Amino acid sequence: YGLNTKGGTQGVGRATTEAVVAAMILIIAVDVFITRLLMITLGTS
Repeated sequence: YGLNTKGGTQGVGRATTEAVVAAMILIIAVDVFITRLLMITLGTS
């Protein structure tokens, strides 16, 4: 995401948006995983 772009400034904007969305989804997924892991480990529900 975002390393190779085509289409000038529109391509850069599109690639940037795709990279940010992918990063946000990954951060949320990791957060959910860590939260569930800690809840199981610490015995809270």
